[in-house]
Amino acid sequence: MTNDPWRPPSTPISDRDSRQRAYNRQDRVSHMHRSPTRMGRLIAFLVGIALLMVGLSLAFPVGSAADPHFVRALIILVIFGGTAAFWSRSSLWRLARFAGVWILLILGVASFYLYRSDFSGRFMAALDPSAAMTTDEGLLVHRSRDGHFWLRAELNGVSVRMMVDTGASNVVLSPDDAERVGINNGILNFDGRAETANGSVRFARAQVETFGVGSAVLNDVPVTINSAEMRGSLLGLSVLNRFSSFEFRGDTLILRP
Repeated sequence: MTNDPWRPPSTPISDRDSRQRAYNRQDRVSHMHRSPTRMGRLIAFLVGIALLMVGLSLAFPVGSAADPHFVRALIILVIFGGTAAFWSRSSLWRLARFAGVWILLILGVASFYLYRSDFSGRFMAALDPSAAMTTDEGLLVHRSRDGHFWLRAELNGVSVRMMVDTGASNVVLSPDDAERVGINNGILNFDGRAETANGSVRFARAQVETFGVGSAVLNDVPVTINSAEMRGSLLGLSVLNRFSSFEFRGDTLILRP
């Protein structure tokens, strides 16, 4: 058979061209299979957002859904999170794990922010149980390990650790604490006498200009100074009654200004 001079010469198909065509066909097939997977990721993300909103509303029901900042944050999360979930090539299981970690972090930060005063009070109580913590409910004093309520007061600007004693009618200072707050024991007249569990003791009367407990500051508070050594000074009813109320609730003393 003679060759047609007007027919262009046939060129053999190279291996490179065949591989390129096969890759193009495989890419089209994989793209067709990936599209439903992306849609499934988007649906899973939206379901996760709905569950997150339900969980937040149950955990923090006090008007959180009506907060404009809360709504704005959810909108931003839906936009960027949905885009990332739709275009990500990671598996659904891997996306779910990352989403779970972020949800736990968000809930942890939100819980700490909402209850930061309670966390701070417990932390400071562990460091110094005698420190009075200022809260919305009042001044909180935690029970010490010895079973008593000790608090740290500021008498004339000097810190004094005192035991709360509802059986004492006045503030009773030990001789050492009286000297520390500026009361000269040498010029006091110990003409008073009181009966205690340890017997009869003499005491003197004096006054401190400022008496601070937590954020509460009292002025011109009368005190008595014991003539004998004491384990610690006592905070009695003369100061407790200056608060609007005080309450012993379990291991916590609540002083309401």
